[in-house]
Amino acid sequence: MQLIRTMRSGCSRTSTWSLGKIWCGRLLGGDTENRLKDVCLSFALCKLLRRRFYNLPIHEASLRKTKRLVFDYILQEKNNYERAFRITKVELSFLQDLLYSKHAAMFAGGFPVFSMLMSLVLVAATGYLAYPVHYIPERMDQADENIITHGVTVTRVIVGLIIVKELLEVYQYIFSQWTKVLLICKYIKHQCMQNRMVEAAMRIMFWFVRCKWDQKIFQYNLLISYSHIRKKLPRTIKLESEVKTAIFESFKGLQQHPERLETYFSNAFGSNKALMQQLTLENELEADTHRILVWHIATCFCEIHYSDQVKELGVFLLGNNLLDKESKTAEVRPHYLTAVSLSNYCAYLLTKALVPDNGFVVTKVFNAVRKETFCATYCSFFQSMGDVYNKLLKIATEVSRASEEVVGAEGEAPESSVLVEEKIKMETNEEDHEGDTNEEDHEGDHNDFNNSKANDQIPDREDDISGDDGIHNSITQMGARLGKQLTEAYGDDKVHLWRDLSVFWTGFLLHLAASTRASKHKIRLAGKGELITHLWVLLSHTGFLGNTMHGQTLLDPHDLDNADPLR
Repeated sequence: MQLIRTMRSGCSRTSTWSLGKIWCGRLLGGDTENRLKDVCLSFALCKLLRRRFYNLPIHEASLRKTKRLVFDYILQEKNNYERAFRITKVELSFLQDLLYSKHAAMFAGGFPVFSMLMSLVLVAATGYLAYPVHYIPERMDQADENIITHGVTVTRVIVGLIIVKELLEVYQYIFSQWTKVLLICKYIKHQCMQNRMVEAAMRIMFWFVRCKWDQKIFQYNLLISYSHIRKKLPRTIKLESEVKTAIFESFKGLQQHPERLETYFSNAFGSNKALMQQLTLENELEADTHRILVWHIATCFCEIHYSDQVKELGVFLLGNNLLDKESKTAEVRPHYLTAVSLSNYCAYLLTKALVPDNGFVVTKVFNAVRKETFCATYCSFFQSMGDVYNKLLKIATEVSRASEEVVGAEGEAPESSVLVEEKIKMETNEEDHEGDTNEEDHEGDHNDFNNSKANDQIPDREDDISGDDGIHNSITQMGARLGKQLTEAYGDDKVHLWRDLSVFWTGFLLHLAASTRASKHKIRLAGKGELITHLWVLLSHTGFLGNTMHGQTLLDPHDLDNADPLR
């Protein structure tokens, strides 16, 4: 209730009054799954979350009642945490309307009856034109038959398009999420509406309301995408129930241990101190972009190492992920699915620069590493994943010896060529990004797979790597070495390997979600939405994002009174 009381700015009196009543009494035959109540909860949370896009703190997120709302009510294990995604999905649809459409302004004063009537009148008037046009061919001069006949056909098409457009407009008015909230509020306020006929009509109308996110995530595998001349675009897979469970179990662990957002590495491998010391170099990198790439290559290395079936697959025939589900035992399968699918998903986030680092630098580093990986793993057009694995194993084995010699001589390992090149840029403070708005607006263009011919061209192998020297101390080498270290440390214990990798990737994904700026999530709202954005929403409501956003100064709380209620 305290959340809903904060929503008075920007809500009509009827909506504000009714939102507090929805949680009492009967609602559409009981609403046993609380679907309609959750719509109103999403509406209230949405008006809190929009503060993030204007660098305003969410003070309510620090309240214990708010944390209980998220952890005890929203994050319920029933139906594989379906309620969590249902609430965030509707919440983001409201935000999308606020930022990218006119619906928020149109529904500010209630249902837009006048706009809908105007559309219906236009449909009727335009449809009437079709009646006289129908008789034109019968009364035309035969000498002008061809010209007039074609004109009649074009007129009918134009009339049809106008009618379809206006009917779609009416459909958006009637079946909008905003309409659903208004109807629920009126249903609770007016007892005359609480009858079976009205409830049946509302159920039918609510059935047509759908949100955009379909719980699918993109997959991008660095070892597959650029192993051949034909570039392979990311593909989507259904978010498996095992993956959802692992993510939200890791999320719920933050309730007692909020520091896990930053200690995801030790949470996964802390029980093995010897392994922790081995992996320190690969974990202590300059930026999250480097960590994603190194650990993604290492995860792919482990995936190929433990599956003879995967080794036999031809790279050219593969999509953008491996996911050998069938051959995995029931004990290994959930951890394997979680680790591999989230690894590929984080690699996909780099293609869209939806990570905490600067977008332009992410694109440059990612393009350099994928070309570097191609040069390191390509041997023939008909190569298999086993050939890719052998190339990575050779790189990890030979370069590991060279690295040990350098460490023994100089006391520290050499840095990657890509790391050295981008080190200064990755350390750039957020205060240098005063033009971040323009940067983010164009970020999608720079991260699209059709960027420029320079990014898509396959590099000349001899020029880029100069034999084997160019791959030394590179991201690809670090990933291959990390994968080799993991497989040697765990041996045949696949269960513990995939379990620890699963814990690492779930914790790392939550870290990325919490660290990525709101402006980047805002851009992705224009599409179908991303898993990382849904996690960011939940983290915002639990206060794990803090009261500052990457060093930016937040406005005074009193400025909330002066904020635009709709924007």
